[in-house]
Amino acid sequence: MKYRYIDALRGIAILMVVFHHCFIEGLAQEQASMPKVLFVLANLSNKGVQLFYVASALTIFLSMSRRIATEVHSTRNFFIRRFFRIAPIYYLGIVYYLLYNGLSPCYDTDWQPLSWWYFVANATFTHGFFPYAINSVVKGGWSIGVEMMFYATAPWLFAVVKNGRSAMWFLAFGVVFALACNVFFAYVPLVENRLVWTNFLAYYFPNQLPLFAMGMVLYFMIEEPNQRSILSVYGFGGFLMVLGVLCWVLLSGFLGVAKPVHLLFGFVFVGFAYYLSQCETHFLFNKILIHIGKVSFSLYICHFAVIYWLHELGLENFVGNESSWRSAANLLIRFAVVLPVSVGIATVLYYYFEIPAQKLGNRFITKMNFKPSTVI
Repeated sequence: MKYRYIDALRGIAILMVVFHHCFIEGLAQEQASMPKVLFVLANLSNKGVQLFYVASALTIFLSMSRRIATEVHSTRNFFIRRFFRIAPIYYLGIVYYLLYNGLSPCYDTDWQPLSWWYFVANATFTHGFFPYAINSVVKGGWSIGVEMMFYATAPWLFAVVKNGRSAMWFLAFGVVFALACNVFFAYVPLVENRLVWTNFLAYYFPNQLPLFAMGMVLYFMIEEPNQRSILSVYGFGGFLMVLGVLCWVLLSGFLGVAKPVHLLFGFVFVGFAYYLSQCETHFLFNKILIHIGKVSFSLYICHFAVIYWLHELGLENFVGNESSWRSAANLLIRFAVVLPVSVGIATVLYYYFEIPAQKLGNRFITKMNFKPSTVI
């Protein structure tokens, strides 16, 4: 089943991400002279990735709940579908950056040529375990590694987390687990490069786990029709979140760990997503946003290249940055150029790579399901 509000959520998430990357592409002078409100909004728009995580957990639980009753090998089929959903476009990204960058990292956080095992880790989606590989081969690839880690645990989580209350307890566990891991690894770094290690702690799966737990809570809020249950689950969740985040904030000052801003955004995203699931807002459910949400994965992978080529062609500075309004105009024009070009490329990738790959995965599942048994 397709849910329009999920495509709308994905569309909003990818718009936030593209806007943020258009912002950080600007010169330091442009960012410094930008109006403060726009600067804060652009800086925080990177939390669109966290909205993706909330929507992803919701989507996976919805899909599993529909398929587990109709498929004999639902877990096996789940992994096959996820592979054919993610791998083709991501592999295309690996090939693109290998051809263009060679063995140079796509981010200046390594300062060393990429080794062969970086590509092996990315091809097997295990790069999320390695600080140097997590975001060196494909720009933005860290989030795909984290997403695949969630997919690896999703069938087990779906079997264990059975209702809203257990989802809230898992969210509480996720917050405590993330804080414990961040505190431990802040004092026990596993690599010498401090910048690489700091980025890794911001990206890695334990730090993002509470966002997936929030998506599970959202699933039960939507699927449990009893309004009293919805309010109690969300209220209980609010209490746990406020308590956990407050402890995190208090501890972050003297433990040297980052403040959990992404968790605060995640909690807001849950409320916003629940609202969209119940009230179809015409402003947000327009065809353009829905389409952007459908092609959001391809758009995520390709928009980095569009921004880079804009820079290579010397087109990222349109009106100068001598004043606040010029800096603001520069950012908005850059976004207005990058977005439609990226959407156009993503649409081609969606129809000629994503959909055929998903159909291939479904044919593979059908063939395995109808494989004749061997009679001994």
